[in-house]
Amino acid sequence: MPSSLRQRIYRIIRVTTLALLSVLFVLFALVQFQQHLLRHCAEKLAADIAYLRDHPGNWSDLQRMQQRWGAFAHYDGTCNPQHCDYQIYISDFLDGQRIETTPLWLLKAYIRLGGRPAWVDAELRLTHNHLWGYHFNLATGITSMVTGLDDDFVIGLDTAFGPRLFSPPHNRDISLAVYRDHYRIGQPSRCMYCIEKWLAITPSTPKADRDRLVVINFSCITRFHPCTGIADIAPGIEAQDRAETTSPQQLKDPRDAYQDPRCEVPLSTRATEADNIMAIDILSSDVSKDVEGKIDSYMTNARVIEPLKNAFNFHTGATARFYGNTSRLNPPPAAASLDKLLPLTTGSHYIVFFQHPFLPINKTSFDLEECSAVLDTTQARAEIAKGIANDPSTGEDYFIYPSQNFLVGK
Repeated sequence: MPSSLRQRIYRIIRVTTLALLSVLFVLFALVQFQQHLLRHCAEKLAADIAYLRDHPGNWSDLQRMQQRWGAFAHYDGTCNPQHCDYQIYISDFLDGQRIETTPLWLLKAYIRLGGRPAWVDAELRLTHNHLWGYHFNLATGITSMVTGLDDDFVIGLDTAFGPRLFSPPHNRDISLAVYRDHYRIGQPSRCMYCIEKWLAITPSTPKADRDRLVVINFSCITRFHPCTGIADIAPGIEAQDRAETTSPQQLKDPRDAYQDPRCEVPLSTRATEADNIMAIDILSSDVSKDVEGKIDSYMTNARVIEPLKNAFNFHTGATARFYGNTSRLNPPPAAASLDKLLPLTTGSHYIVFFQHPFLPINKTSFDLEECSAVLDTTQARAEIAKGIANDPSTGEDYFIYPSQNFLVGK
């Protein structure tokens, strides 16, 4: 082969190689730029939410958030000083909404160039010129080609700040320590191909606990070696959750295992947490028995005296049937009387609490929850009024978390 031809071939190969390397470098730079830009935005958004969390805001603060994040935000219905549900969503090139429809070759190329499907969203809730609730969520997708595992999955952290700890509603499985410490850690039960935990805190949560728990590792968006667990993305939450799981509380009395922790919670706190509260007058009580003649349910016919919080399905004078006995009272009856349960007393006035969703057995029949009925007294009303005043979300749809968009296919 003539030397001139050989030199020409070498030159073509060199130019082609340099061109391919240049293209790869540009693509790598673009991918890395958008990943670091997303991380920068996520850190700034989290800082804004943290500031509002520690400094109660109003309509002016929400307007400043709109000016800063308007390009990534939207709201449903109206947004004014009386009501606004403002949502912010920022994602990378391949976020969780499009990843399942992305061609496999493009996804592989994106991952090889250091890309990481990730997204961050936030929500701000305003009622009557008061910013009362904030939500912040960070998630990143991990593919099997990076981890070597069989499935793709998502890891995520979901934090919510508002007057209540419980949405969805709390139940008897919740430790009394949750009410005492004013924060709650949990994880979704319907999350497919994901590892997620969520944190709920309130204005009553000590700032030291807020700062300790709400530690987010934003490097999970940009690092080449991916985060693969909650300890990577939210070390504070994972450490606390592990500590609580491995150090269960000892029961001083075996009967405590059957005691709903809500029975020990102050009425003002119960009123803040409740979705629905109303005062009722017991008209009549009865029991139903099974085929063996044993009592299987206690029935109470009641008239609504006054809806105190929400309870939009009822009006003064409406009647309803409640299923429940004296074990539903708060405070509960003495231990000696637990073996002699009775229907609620006819002619007595009670205040009852209901959680969301307000689901009837039929149009007029409802189950009473544990410790959900208290005698209607002046003192009880004062405590309940205090608790209702601490919940600016009254009349609003509360946060339903964790979010259910953490679905990633194989």
